[in-house]
This record gives sequence, structure tokens and C-alpha cells, in this order.
Amino acid sequence: MPQIDINQSEVSRYSSSIESGAASLQSKTLATVDNESTITGNKECQVAFEKSQAMLAQLMGAVNREASMIQQLGTDFSEADNCLAKMVSSLSS
Repeated sequence: MPQIDINQSEVSRYSSSIESGAASLQSKTLATVDNESTITGNKECQVAFEKSQAMLAQLMGAVNREASMIQQLGTDFSEADNCLAKMVSSLSS
């Protein structure tokens, strides 16, 4: 019985590419913080920036988890294919 060709190097390449993309989304710190200004929007902008960085960190974590799951799925699929091939082979013998 023919086996399904799981190209582990392609799976690894794609999951690594996804992880690299997540790394480019690194959180940043606010370069200069004006704590003396009385402009109302100043503090609100700082809070909004902090929230955006927290959301970015969550996104990075989710993307990294997805990349790991893609890698694991490739391994699991390959193992399942090998197992099924052995079962079919033993039935044919």
C-alpha cells in the first residue's frame, strides 16, 4: 500500500517561518514618556500603547503555539500513516 508522503522538512520550514514572523512582532517600550504634561490625551495614549503591547504579546504567544502545533501535526500524521501502512501490510500477508 502506498504511503502518504509527509515532507517533514517542509513542515519544519513552514512552522519555523511562522515562528520567525511572530518574532518580528516583538513588543516595544514607549521611547519617551511624558509624565508632566497636563494634556488629557497624553495619559490615554500611554494606556492605549500599553494595552496594544499586551495584546501583541498575546498574539505572539498564539502564533508560536500554532507553529508548534503544525510541527506536531506533521509528526503525528507521519506516525499515523506508518502505523496504518504496517496494519494493512500485516493484513495482506
